[in-house]
Amino acid sequence: MKVLLVRSGGLGDSILTLCAAQKLTQDYPGCEIDLLGNDMMCAVAGLSNLFGNVFSLDRGNFHTLFTASASDTVIDLLSQYNLLLVFSSADPEIFQRHAEIGGVQKCRILDPRPPQDYTGHVAEYFTSILPCELTKMPSLPPLALPDVCDIQRGTVLIHPGSGGCGKNWPFENFIQTAKCLDREVMFLLGPAEVEGGMKREIESCGLRAVVPDSLLKLAGQITTGSFFIGNDSGVSHLAAWAGVSGIVLFGPTNDKLWRPMGDHISVVKSMSGDMTGISVEEVVDAYKAMI
Repeated sequence: MKVLLVRSGGLGDSILTLCAAQKLTQDYPGCEIDLLGNDMMCAVAGLSNLFGNVFSLDRGNFHTLFTASASDTVIDLLSQYNLLLVFSSADPEIFQRHAEIGGVQKCRILDPRPPQDYTGHVAEYFTSILPCELTKMPSLPPLALPDVCDIQRGTVLIHPGSGGCGKNWPFENFIQTAKCLDREVMFLLGPAEVEGGMKREIESCGLRAVVPDSLLKLAGQITTGSFFIGNDSGVSHLAAWAGVSGIVLFGPTNDKLWRPMGDHISVVKSMSGDMTGISVEEVVDAYKAMI
């Protein structure tokens, strides 16, 4: 059986979607799974070894799958598959019509948004909406990664950013925390943090910062860390996938739904829902309890 999985998302969503792909390989032994996704999903897929072919929605005419008139390129692609799985909240009739034209035997449109009263983990939800039986908590595939790092092994890694300002612990708290730790500290920054002047401020405090220029390099650098501290972000999910123990800080978002997977990750939750409700002492104490 040949399956085409369609999914767009940020780093965290993309990583957790791998649980669904992993479940497919377990329930349909020998099936071939290809991916059609945005560039981030494609980059994450490249670290998983789960997919055969990977096609980018950000290239060519593949994006027309989401329009009323799909291109010939899209129809030709669909014609190669027995099962089409689309993670999308868009109008299902659009995809079903394209699948019918392409001769796909079965098409399932999977809304990735959990119901408001959902109490489980989002990875469990992604897996539960598949045409499979959910018998246990889903798991991530092994991280497939060459050695591309340049960080000294044993370093504590700190990522002070996220996809939303409301999810960010005050930057000065990360600086204070770094000064309280008993190991070498390295800050992992993205373009947004650099533009905000964080790299300059970190270095002015005598601390180190690195700005990985690709997901591959970021993942490689994370795997050499001995510990990770960060906000509710895609990078925290990447650290958890890499098997690095750590602390993830939650404020306004639901930690039961969105926490990174694995018992090696501890959550520090603001009881007020505001990130300023977490103290430096709480984070340092949580770090000491885990090392």
